[in-house]
Amino acid sequence: KRYFSLVGTALLLVAGLALVIREHQLAQERRLHEGHSIREWVELALADHSVNPNSAAARMVSRIGAPAVPYLVDALDRLRENRIHERLVHWQIKFLPEWCRWYELHPDVSGDVVAATHLLTSMGAAARSAVPAIIRSADLVHYWAYIDILDELAELGPVASAAAPWLRQLAESGDV
Repeated sequence: KRYFSLVGTALLLVAGLALVIREHQLAQERRLHEGHSIREWVELALADHSVNPNSAAARMVSRIGAPAVPYLVDALDRLRENRIHERLVHWQIKFLPEWCRWYELHPDVSGDVVAATHLLTSMGAAARSAVPAIIRSADLVHYWAYIDILDELAELGPVASAAAPWLRQLAESGDV
């Protein structure tokens, strides 16, 4: 009986801790910065970025800093949701020279990937956890946006060390 009461108490403590952590996450998500949630600021910054990369929303996201990183990573991951389109693009990139590829990327995809990457790299070390998402999203963009992403990763310096194997692979394949 004593064993079961100890196990029960431990389970209750773990469940209570999980609830506290989840409530903290929800409170963080609801936390407002000048009237908008972090998610709203990120979406505003990405929408404004092509028009004005130094918009008030982009400055606010940079000011929010690390708490905005998961929302930017989520935005990058949402761009990759269309798996059929992604496979077609990947096949064409792999097997066809650039001059005869017929795919058309959504006009905003390249801009959104570069915008999210720019916002992330403006956060410096806080963007370390987002480097894999940036790498995953790089194959969705056209050549010049690809170069912009490489420049942004270079600005991160040692923070982007997770990109080293990917960069080595690019150099060996001659893609860049």
